[in-house]
Amino acid sequence: ELAEGFETSKYSANSFFDLPVAKKTGYLFLGWYEEVGGSLSSDKTSEITKGTIGNKSFVAKYQSTSIYVSASGDDDTGDGSDLNPVKSVNGVSTIIESFGTPDTEWVIYIDGTLTVDTSQTIPATVTADYAKSILITGKNGPDGSGEPQDALDRGITATTNGSTNGNVLIINTEVPVTITSLKLMRGSAADGSAL
Repeated sequence: ELAEGFETSKYSANSFFDLPVAKKTGYLFLGWYEEVGGSLSSDKTSEITKGTIGNKSFVAKYQSTSIYVSASGDDDTGDGSDLNPVKSVNGVSTIIESFGTPDTEWVIYIDGTLTVDTSQTIPATVTADYAKSILITGKNGPDGSGEPQDALDRGITATTNGSTNGNVLIINTEVPVTITSLKLMRGSAADGSAL
C-alpha cells in the first residue's frame, strides 16, 4: 500500500520501472496517469520505459466503491458520486460492470425517496466477476424512532397504468445483496411480492 504523496526517485534509464499498484480503502485503483505541465495524460500507464530520464510525476486515479442514487441524479451523466449521483438502481449496474473486480464490496446509497415508473433491477450481468457483495442502504439512516428516512417507491396504486402489478426491486444477480435502512414502498406483483 502506497502512502499518500508517495515519491520515488529510483528508476534507471537502463531498465523498465514498473509502477506499483496503489491501494486506497473504499476505492478501486484505476491506474497511473502522467502529469505534464499541470495536465494529466489521458493514457493510463503502468511503467516508466527504458531510456526515460528526468523527473516524472504520476497521479493515481480511483473509483469509489460507494455509489449514490438520487431523484436529482442522471443515469447518463452521473458518475455515482455523492455530488453527481445516478438516478436509478438500474444506472448502478453500468458502474459496477465498468469498474468492478471479484473482490469489490459495493455500497449503494439511496438518498431520499426515489419514486420510479419501472422496477429497479440489479441484473444477472452483475456477476461475481464484478462484485463480491452489494449493500443497498439509505444514505440518511434511520430517524429518531428507528424508521428509515430513504425509500424506493414503485408508486403502484389501483389506478397506476390500469394495473396494480410492478416490483419495487428485482435482484437477478448471483452476488449476495443486503438491504438495510431502506423502505421498499408501493410495489405489487402478480405473485404477491413487491421484491
